[in-house]
Amino acid sequence: MKRTRVGLPASCGGLSEGGYQPRRTSARSQRGSLAGLPGQVDFFASELLRVEALRTARRHSANALREARARLDVVTLVSVTGDICERAAAFDPSILRSLDAVHLATALSLGDELGGVLTYDRRLVDACAAHGVRVVAPGV
Repeated sequence: MKRTRVGLPASCGGLSEGGYQPRRTSARSQRGSLAGLPGQVDFFASELLRVEALRTARRHSANALREARARLDVVTLVSVTGDICERAAAFDPSILRSLDAVHLATALSLGDELGGVLTYDRRLVDACAAHGVRVVAPGV
């Protein structure tokens, strides 16, 4: 069965922005199909997602905070390295916000295993397209 890695920036549904999708075997993978991607889907995101998701959830309620923590448990968080920061700093278009640039650079760091980026943010969608990255936006 095929496994797909998906990147999650903070704006992805229920967490915050978005996400990256790679292929790998993991006990934390989601079974089934996401936006036409067959098989098992593993979610990866920059460590920034933890901060963005938890801060967003805290503004809502204690239940939202618990739910965000539970959802983060199925995401493999990727360290923000100096190389990722350098790549993010060099991105065009310049309209891409800094944190979204870090999310995109993190997704691209997954290389050939990147199946797509899960996001609903228009600027990040445009930046992904400019870099040849598939965007997955369930329900859109």
